Amino acid sequence: FINTTAPNVVRQFNVNLYNPGVTTAFSKLSLNSSDSGVISLPITAGIPAVVDLWVKTPGYLGKRFNSYTLTSASLLTALVSGDTTTDPLNASYNRVNLLDGSGINANWGTSAPQADFDDKGTVNLLDAAKINAHWNQVGDVPGP
Repeated sequence: FINTTAPNVVRQFNVNLYNPGVTTAFSKLSLNSSDSGVISLPITAGIPAVVDLWVKTPGYLGKRFNSYTLTSASLLTALVSGDTTTDPLNASYNRVNLLDGSGINANWGTSAPQADFDDKGTVNLLDAAKINAHWNQVGDVPGP
């Protein structure tokens, strides 16, 4: 369903589903990608064919897709990397700013998924460059 990141990397995704134009999610899912970087929504009876959805994974800004048609072959565009903040109650969550630079520093040399944006297995200068490239960007908030 969603082409995410590099192959052989499993990431956890939060996905909220909404009826189009409605502000309350009818489903909030926590899904893991396959090791090929794809996540699939469990499409069951009762889920409308067209939904608004919001997707967020550690290290990336949240993204909202309005009036999205769910099919087994639906692909979403790439998410923007640079958000090392994992606490949704933190004011810096879902935005790329100075705190994310600290997140790179704290995770330097590790494989922390919230800071290893290129999924190469080590937080390094390439990941720090993503923060520079996406400086001051803010992710979409849940809900339409």
